[in-house]
Amino acid sequence: MKDAFITATLLSVISILAQNISRLAQWSTVLSAESIVLAFAFWGVVGVFFGYYPAREAAFLDLIEALRSEEYLRDKCVGKSAQISASDDRYKEPHAISNT
Repeated sequence: MKDAFITATLLSVISILAQNISRLAQWSTVLSAESIVLAFAFWGVVGVFFGYYPAREAAFLDLIEALRSEEYLRDKCVGKSAQISASDDRYKEPHAISNT
């Protein structure tokens, strides 16, 4: 939500600046209905792709492996991975864990 707000704010500021520059330079700008439809269609396709593709990839992951990887990455990002010993079974591959 915060990212969308920041993006919308930045694009609004850029739009206002561009409008003022074109007014000062006395450029005539024409905005056709086709360009508006094309812009919405393009960003719609981009939005669907970048929403659908990661969701599709995540749907094919094994849930336990995905959660294990997420936990490992989270610990590594905050620096806790240095505290994990080499014998810690939580971060080993499932086939590498001994059942003895």
